[in-house]
Amino acid sequence: MSDIQLLYTSSAVQTVTASDLQELAQQSGPANAEKHLSGVLLYGGGRFLQLLEGEEDVVRELYYEHIVKDPRHECCCVLMIRPCESRLFPDWNMGGLYMQQTEGAAQNAWDELCNEIARQSPAAVFSRDPLINYINDFIELFGSKFGQTSRAVVAA
Repeated sequence: MSDIQLLYTSSAVQTVTASDLQELAQQSGPANAEKHLSGVLLYGGGRFLQLLEGEEDVVRELYYEHIVKDPRHECCCVLMIRPCESRLFPDWNMGGLYMQQTEGAAQNAWDELCNEIARQSPAAVFSRDPLINYINDFIELFGSKFGQTSRAVVAA
């Protein structure tokens, strides 16, 4: 089966701390690695944004059987599902950026990314790549500041 990318957003049901995000990465990272999943989880301002990459059946099962049912968030909304010829985060079995305590350029970029999500209708996201471009640019700009790792990356 071929690889896909699935991008979704959701709202946290309660405040998420940097240690919560790190714990999530530590819990799911090894299982993701075993299933050859990669991607990134971004959190800030009560919103999660995650891009999952992997074999189609594995990604769909993870999303529909586990992520959607996770009580830590609600209002899960798939923004995009598409074939994936080349993974954006091949070395991140659970990369994460915690944007709650950032400021300046990083906070502005996160706000712009969240605003772009709000502006897009699901139909528009399926037909073009603005959110993937924003995420990729965001990680390229700020990922090295926080460090790239398979564990949660915490912004101080």
